[in-house]
Amino acid sequence: MARSKDPKLEQQRREQIMSTTRAFLTHGSFATLTLSKIAEQAGVSKGLLTYYFGSKEQLIIQTIRSYHTEQSALLQGLVALPIPARAKIKLMVDATMPTQQSVQDELKFQVEVWSFSKTRPDAIEAVRTSYLHFREACESLLDQGIADGSIQVRDKAFTYRALHAIIDGLSFQLAVEPDIDMAALRADTLHLFQHLLGLSDETA
Repeated sequence: MARSKDPKLEQQRREQIMSTTRAFLTHGSFATLTLSKIAEQAGVSKGLLTYYFGSKEQLIIQTIRSYHTEQSALLQGLVALPIPARAKIKLMVDATMPTQQSVQDELKFQVEVWSFSKTRPDAIEAVRTSYLHFREACESLLDQGIADGSIQVRDKAFTYRALHAIIDGLSFQLAVEPDIDMAALRADTLHLFQHLLGLSDETA
């Protein structure tokens, strides 16, 4: 595939390659990932892939950054919605638990990300920075609720960590329990969040 000087087309190709890389990490392993395999699956030449990313390691790191940037942008969009903070909490629960398959895929991807990153400081830093951006968006949501009086917490930092830990922990449960009732789990999770944030069932 010829290289394009069109910035929009180049960005589309980068995103296509990173999307293919994420799918490979979700269903395969970083250990078996090669530039040739990704180029073939993405429908681009290996030369173009190397031109954009340079190496397998940089391709994976950029894919990690792109994924977390996308997730952070989604949450920031939710935070910006002109609705009460308590309503955004429910949307956040729904967004983090859309379907069991999506949660299972997410867990598989994250396992590969951490396995790849554990011996690579630049990859660990990419994950850490991305999580901090995600955290900032979550804290903004809590700030809105505290400001309008709908959320009451004594320690915002601890509350955020607890909410994130609940989501991460339940995601693991979704991955190991194939018959779990998603609707009931979302409802129970929302109820738990309401308790942590000082919300009543009526206000949430």
